[in-house]
Amino acid sequence: MISTPFLHVKNLTVSYKKGKTVFTAVKNVSLTLEQGKTLGLVGESGCGKTTLGRSILQFHKNDSGQVLLQGNDLSAMNTASLKRYRPLMQMIFQNPYRSLNPRMTVLDILSEPFRIKERISQKDCIQKVSELMLNTGLDPFMMRKFPHEFSGGQRQRIAIARALAADPLLVIADEPVSSLDVSVQAQILNLLREIHEKMNLSMIFISHDLSVVRYISDDIAVMYQGKIVEKGPCDRLFSNPLHPYTKTLLSAIPVADPSKSFYTKIDIENEFNPEETKRGCLYSNRCPFIMDICKEAEPALETVDNNSNHECACHLINSGS
Repeated sequence: MISTPFLHVKNLTVSYKKGKTVFTAVKNVSLTLEQGKTLGLVGESGCGKTTLGRSILQFHKNDSGQVLLQGNDLSAMNTASLKRYRPLMQMIFQNPYRSLNPRMTVLDILSEPFRIKERISQKDCIQKVSELMLNTGLDPFMMRKFPHEFSGGQRQRIAIARALAADPLLVIADEPVSSLDVSVQAQILNLLREIHEKMNLSMIFISHDLSVVRYISDDIAVMYQGKIVEKGPCDRLFSNPLHPYTKTLLSAIPVADPSKSFYTKIDIENEFNPEETKRGCLYSNRCPFIMDICKEAEPALETVDNNSNHECACHLINSGS
C-alpha cells in the first residue's frame, strides 16, 4: 500500500495578468513533502520561489494543478472550506520590518491566533504568549512593546512565534534570514531547527543562499524560470549536482580559496530571453553544454537514481551522454 504524502503539489501553474499581458511565474511544478521533513527551495531572484510558496498556502490561486495537504485538495476549496485549514499552514515572511503590524503590541500580535481559534481569558492569553516568547528566545516582559522597539532579529523571532501560535503542521519560511546580519542569521536558523525537531513540523525553506539551505534542509529543489530543474536529498545534491544551473549556484558559494572550487564556472551574464526558449530548454541560452535537442524540446524532470529519488531535467543527463 502506497502512503499519501503529507503535502503533494501536482502540476501547479500560476500566472499573473497585467493589462493584456500574462506572465506565468510557476510552470507545471510537482513536488512532495513528507511529515516532519524540510524541503529547501532555491533559485535566483524572480524564478518563482515565493509565488510557489504563496500558491501552496492559497494566497495566490493557481491556474491549474492541485495542492494536496494530507490528501485534501486545497486548490479546489472555496473560501469557507479553506478557512478550516488555515491554522494548519503558516508563513514566515522575508521582511520582519514589514510583516508585523506597527500599531499592535507583541501581546496583541501573538494572542490574535488564540482569540480567533478559541475563547480564552486574558490571564490564559498572557500565559500562552509568555510560553511562545520563551520558546522563541524572547523576554516575556517585553510583550507590551511595539515592533519598532525590537531589533531585526527579535522581530523575526516574533514573526516565528506568530506562525507557531496557531499550532501548524506546515510552515513555509520565505527568505526568513536574508535581511539579517550573519551572526543573527545563525541564531534564527538554530531556532528554526530546534522548533522543527521539537514540534515535528513540515517546512518549506525558501532561499537563494545554498549554504543556508544545506544547513536546515533534508531535501532540495532547484528552481529556474518557474520550473523545478533538479531535486533530491541535500547531501547528494551537494556531492553530485547534475544540472548545469545547480552547478552554477554551487560555484557561487564563497570559499576561502576560489582556486579549489570543484564546480564548473558557467557564464551567467547572458540575459534570459524567453523568445529563445519557447520550444526548448529554459536554460539553453546560458548553458555551455547545449545540444541541438536543447533548442527544440523541453527536458522532462526524470529520476536518475531510484535509491535516492534524485531527479533532473536535462537532456545531457537524461540521454546518458
